[in-house]
Amino acid sequence: MSQMPKPQVLRSTAEEALCGIHLQPLHFFCDDEEITVCRKCVQSPEHMQHEVYGLQEAAEYYREEEQRFKEIVQAEYKMRFLLLTEQMELPSLRQPACTFEKDLKEAHENQLRKLSTELKLKSQKKLQVREYSGSYR
Repeated sequence: MSQMPKPQVLRSTAEEALCGIHLQPLHFFCDDEEITVCRKCVQSPEHMQHEVYGLQEAAEYYREEEQRFKEIVQAEYKMRFLLLTEQMELPSLRQPACTFEKDLKEAHENQLRKLSTELKLKSQKKLQVREYSGSYR
């Protein structure tokens, strides 16, 4: 089977696109080959079994498809941006927690030292009182 040359788009003086094979206006879109075709191309065996739509219908479909794709890309971008922002904020959120734990530990150790010092002082005073009271007996 010999291959037909692909239709080329020609422009007339009125700037209407014409089929390079049949010199007729391109009013259809072959979805299978993703090209514009004229009325004669649509009826040719090459495109007979293909999905063919009017140019306006195909243009509207692809505009909507582009809009859906754009919305998906924007949603994906927004999600990745939020995720990245959260990842960047995470260390700064951990930092106060670490500082809090460190401060709490230091406060606990200081309290223990203070209690230990007070206990030693009281023990020394009791010993002194015992020694003092023992010397008077």
